[in-house]
Amino acid sequence: MVDIPAGLQHFDGDKALKYARSRHSTSDFDRSKRQQLALAALQAKMLSAKILTSPRKIEGIYSVLSDSIKTNASLSDMFKIAKKAAAFNRDNLSGYILDESCFDALRTCHPGGLMYGPNRDLF
Repeated sequence: MVDIPAGLQHFDGDKALKYARSRHSTSDFDRSKRQQLALAALQAKMLSAKILTSPRKIEGIYSVLSDSIKTNASLSDMFKIAKKAAAFNRDNLSGYILDESCFDALRTCHPGGLMYGPNRDLF
């Protein structure tokens, strides 16, 4: 169990992972929301630290993660991806998280989204 007091927090990697994965007293929908919040915080940190525009920082991250992640992407590929990510216009990007309100048989959950969910009373 992770005890996180209300208010602004600064997480290290271990605590962020525990926060994102926690299942204690919440639903999978809540966990999904926490995962998206953790990824958004990581993205904001990477952008504010100008990691995506620094080949030296990308190389350092690549070397640290290379023992933990299996990929066929080369360091050169990572530079190209980081360059595109740094230039990506996020103004027209929207994200949605499914929640329990989407489980009323056939229902529109978010603009343009449609989800069919089974009758919750049956399980």
